[in-house]
Amino acid sequence: MDDNNNKIIEHLELTTQELTLLKSLKKFYNNKKDFETLNTIINGQNYISRRTIEYFVTNYALYNKIYYNIEEKGIVNKFYVHTSYKDQLKAHKKKYFDPFGRGIRIPFFLDDMCIITTIGQLNFYRWFFSKKIYDYSLENYNIIQSSLLSCKKNIKKKKVAINMCNIKKNKLKYDYKPKINNTNNNGNIIVSFDI
Repeated sequence: MDDNNNKIIEHLELTTQELTLLKSLKKFYNNKKDFETLNTIINGQNYISRRTIEYFVTNYALYNKIYYNIEEKGIVNKFYVHTSYKDQLKAHKKKYFDPFGRGIRIPFFLDDMCIITTIGQLNFYRWFFSKKIYDYSLENYNIIQSSLLSCKKNIKKKKVAINMCNIKKNKLKYDYKPKINNTNNNGNIIVSFDI
């Protein structure tokens, strides 16, 4: 992995921040299981789609106040999914924390496997896997997916209602245009100022 990644990285014009982030990402993705899971998500072969993942961390976790206990370094803490997402977004910006992989793509290797991705996508999914959000999403997939579909229906209904409202407003408007008389009156106008 290191040889292929290092050869590619040498030819890319990456900032110091990107190089530092990429170095820590290489350490994390040495775990073949996470790398393969990431590969299936990126290629659309995973049970959970990127759209569902994005909906879960941005909307579902916010409105349902999703949290669970997570153990890190021997300490068990409550982990609030949406709060953590917002914190990560604040720390990394969208460019370096994005489930969809928008931006400049790079090849990323593990052994003989290669995926084309972005630093932001690698970073997002490192957080997603390390904080056990992937596991939670799998366990609660049906509920999350049902909520997503319901949300889409409501958005469509609102769009239809807004369009109907706009049509009604347009029908109430008249095409009446007042006539403007452009006759020329040559009258005297007196202006005075009282001081």
